[in-house]
Amino acid sequence: MEMRSFDPRPQTEMHAFWLRLSEERRSREGIAIPSFADFRLLDLPSHLIRGTVLIDLGSARARSGEEGRPYFRFAGETHYNILGFECTRHFLDELPLGFDLAFWRNILAHVASQKAPVAGEHAFRDAAERDLLIHWLRLPLSLDGRVVDMVLGHDIYSGTGGLPE
Repeated sequence: MEMRSFDPRPQTEMHAFWLRLSEERRSREGIAIPSFADFRLLDLPSHLIRGTVLIDLGSARARSGEEGRPYFRFAGETHYNILGFECTRHFLDELPLGFDLAFWRNILAHVASQKAPVAGEHAFRDAAERDLLIHWLRLPLSLDGRVVDMVLGHDIYSGTGGLPE
């Protein structure tokens, strides 16, 4: 089977968008990490929205007793097309990730502790038994500039045959 190729340009564009937010906040407040208040989904070019995720790391949900459980405030349609599950308004541990759950928890913890963008790729098999590769980008967001409380991300999937758009 032929592997669908990976085009890094959307993630480069997402990173540039995050850097612009970062520079704007630095010049306005002296804080290098953009906050959720700086981010507006509709400011993204429309072709990026499909692969975008916005993950609340839990600090904003502490009042409801859900602190520490990453929560998807938004997940673009690409994630539904691949996972067959609507990720928006669900906790990370509610998604059909199986053994990959620990991987994603570690990635989010790394972004939070390093307070810096992180990118990589991860191989997995989906529910339809397709061998896939997710090319991911995770970008920190911080309300106070000290604690990363949200993560903006962009994902591109590649794989063998029958991959939904």
